[in-house]
Amino acid sequence: CDIDEDNLAETVAECRAAVPDCQLLTFQCDVSDELQCLEFAKAVSEGFAASHINLLFNNAVRPARSALSH
Repeated sequence: CDIDEDNLAETVAECRAAVPDCQLLTFQCDVSDELQCLEFAKAVSEGFAASHINLLFNNAVRPARSALSH
């Protein structure tokens, strides 16, 4: 998941280039919004026909602030 659709598309392209037959599910989501995260988990469960999810990770990172930006 990502908040930016362009980033999602770029990630899909990179994954498909590395593993053409990989299973992917993309979801536009702001991980700072709990409701959107719950909707993301539901989409993953439904997208992969899982009866439950034990752990779901999204490695969201906030870009570091440059020392020059102060």
